[in-house]
Amino acid sequence: MTTQDLEYKAREVLRTIELLGIDFVRGSQVHNLHLQYGLDNRFYDQSVVDGANIRFRETEARKILRTIELLGIDFVRKSSVHNPHLQYGLDNGLYDQSVVDGANIRFRETEARKVLRTIEIRGIDFVRKNKVHNLHLQYGLDNGLYDQSVVDDRDEQYRRKPIDYK
Repeated sequence: MTTQDLEYKAREVLRTIELLGIDFVRGSQVHNLHLQYGLDNRFYDQSVVDGANIRFRETEARKILRTIELLGIDFVRKSSVHNPHLQYGLDNGLYDQSVVDGANIRFRETEARKVLRTIEIRGIDFVRKNKVHNLHLQYGLDNGLYDQSVVDDRDEQYRRKPIDYK
């Protein structure tokens, strides 16, 4: 590899830090070698590397809000991958707990509405016996997203379906 190639790789590793974080780069034999080459040859200093990693952490912290909307706060809190990004966002003022709570409410409301379709397909007995589905159903009822008559109507639709014996 030429000196020019090494210089290019050393500069390019900063973008890798922004995308994947310093822990990934430090854990990679190749990327870490390029990072060290860049530092040793003063293409950049540690503050530039730290800045790239801060951009990575901030980006991941902001993206985690969408993950909460899709999978819920319980999933994120239990995840060794996701929870540090959430905590970074909270600790560094990128958002506060009310924003996290809002994302989780959107998750809960979406899942509560989706469970109505599950009732149409599988029936209320299936939903009530399933811990996760029942939790979403109860959330919808408790928070006024729908009332019992809507649930009963969806279950009636399920019960009126012809049985497919194929």
